[in-house]
Amino acid sequence: MAGASFSLYLLAYDSSSQLALWKVDGITATRIKNIGVNYSETHLFMYNGYLTFMDTDVNNIIGLWRTDGTTVSNVLNATSMGLTNLSNFIEFNGNLYFTAADSTNGNELRRFDGTTTYLVSDINPTGSSSPYYLNTNGKRLYFMATNDGTHYHLWETDGSQSPAVSGTDPTDVTQNSVDIYTTGANVYIRYNTNTTQQLWVDDSSLHRVADLTKYGTNSSLSYPYNFVTVNNDLYFLADDGNGGTEIWLATGPNKTRVTDINTTGNGNNLYLIAGYNGYAYFSRHSTVINDDELWRTNGTITEPVHETATGNSIIPFNPLTTNITAPTVIFNNALYCFGHSVTTNTYVLYRVDGTTTQIVATLAPITASLTQSALHLAVLNGSLYFSALDQTTGTELWRTNGMTTSIVKDINTTGSSSPEELTAAGKLLYFTADDGVNGRVLWQSDGSTTTMVTDANGKPFSNVNALIGAANSLYFSVGSSASGTSLWHTDGAVPLAIDLSHMNTVIFINNYSTYGDYLIIHTAFDAWITNGGPLLNLANGAINTPQEYAGWLYYGDYAGLFRTNGSVVEPVSYPNFGFRYDANFAVVNNLLFFAGGDESHGQGLWYTDGSTLNRVDMPNPSGQGVYIDSIIGASNQIYFLGSNALFGTEFWVAQIP
Repeated sequence: MAGASFSLYLLAYDSSSQLALWKVDGITATRIKNIGVNYSETHLFMYNGYLTFMDTDVNNIIGLWRTDGTTVSNVLNATSMGLTNLSNFIEFNGNLYFTAADSTNGNELRRFDGTTTYLVSDINPTGSSSPYYLNTNGKRLYFMATNDGTHYHLWETDGSQSPAVSGTDPTDVTQNSVDIYTTGANVYIRYNTNTTQQLWVDDSSLHRVADLTKYGTNSSLSYPYNFVTVNNDLYFLADDGNGGTEIWLATGPNKTRVTDINTTGNGNNLYLIAGYNGYAYFSRHSTVINDDELWRTNGTITEPVHETATGNSIIPFNPLTTNITAPTVIFNNALYCFGHSVTTNTYVLYRVDGTTTQIVATLAPITASLTQSALHLAVLNGSLYFSALDQTTGTELWRTNGMTTSIVKDINTTGSSSPEELTAAGKLLYFTADDGVNGRVLWQSDGSTTTMVTDANGKPFSNVNALIGAANSLYFSVGSSASGTSLWHTDGAVPLAIDLSHMNTVIFINNYSTYGDYLIIHTAFDAWITNGGPLLNLANGAINTPQEYAGWLYYGDYAGLFRTNGSVVEPVSYPNFGFRYDANFAVVNNLLFFAGGDESHGQGLWYTDGSTLNRVDMPNPSGQGVYIDSIIGASNQIYFLGSNALFGTEFWVAQIP
């Protein structure tokens, strides 16, 4: 392909079985340096703009070497410093961190600034701390290590030359079990140990916040769940074995159990709903009203949230007890949520601004049987839309801008149209409603004009069972699993039917994905795509996650690489091309990279500019190629994992000018 050139660095054996570092440009491979260490000890990685690696010279001096593709130089002489077993390289704050052993300190964490190597800390003064799992969030470097040779802990350093390593956790850590939550200025780290799950926070230094998992009287583990972030704080539910499930607050280095709120200990009596304006809002069972009640806490103040006008309690939807997950929306600097008003004994929509709590609209009497589809909130063109009950008009479509609330249209003039399934797509709001004449059918509104959606013959759409909002249009299905299903598409104009007759199964759409304005339907047997035009068969089986590129949607299955524009599906690869549909795509420098292979080349890394299919050439002494996975594009480079029986699995990088 004209205009595209690559420099791919890799390790490969020559005809005399000499392992060497090679640079590949197109079809030309240049030997950079013969490698004197084992393949698994080279650790190819980028540092300070150079390809850096471990090797030995003719005098068996082991150290770090670097190359720009032309010259090679030694930058760290490990032998002269008495260092062995160099590993776990990671760049942090412009320095290179790694683990290495010497006769004095054992295996410890080291830092290299490009000139000098420092011992970060002798964590285990009586032996080796054996650091591993080095990782960073950009602010601090984390790793696992032992200070007694037996128990492993989570440690950190801020990157200063003077060691700033802290570790006080007395329990063993389970490897590769770390989760990170970012809340404003703080970073929370949750990880598993052999007996507990723990939460740590990184503000200016690392502190253990809590043991999140304890053995209760029934010997079962209670893991933290239902996380809500509020500014720099993290709220969650957990059971410490003393009093049952409670709300816990992690703020900076401190962990606090919010006042004993759950007096019964029943985990279903608490549920965190949303974070807003410095408070975590939650549902709590009240023995006074014998029902759930809306509360809020900022960690210091914990109080019920009452209606400002009456002082009465608000009963929120708790999905653990009602099986309904009611949506919440922060709109125009206020929190909107559904609940049961004790004052009116009705279901209502509340507006909470932190100072006042007021009823925006009534949804239905408390005797009504509400469904999940009736509790929808949709934001469109500066307004929040919802379904609400008025004594004059019944239940109709309403909207608010935070200051004024008004009905959008009285669709059923003799009763309630009861709008459901509110879905914003493009510049229109779609929903189902009953006008009293046509039954429950599909409607659309732009806020000013609200009309029934009809086909080319003026017939409305009834029995709509799925509204799927895409970027600028709506897909919806009509029918049932018994009578058959039809699929339709509209961008506000007259909907067009999408032909399903050539599918090998009758679908009742419940497994789908959208990419821009494309809809992909997944069935038990195959996958289909449309952008409003005819339904096209993508694959007889599973496909990988598609990638939008140059006006097309690219995807792959076991039969090869394909692309579609919604009107046609065409192969990108040639016959017998083995696309790795379990791998991913990456777009770098306007090129699409993917994994695949054929009988001539074996597996490898490929790319296309939308016109031609090209293979990134690499030495292939085993004849089977390299199996590619985890392709990552960054700036002008492609990183990926490559493996075969000869090399094992290694991390590779391709330089892209």
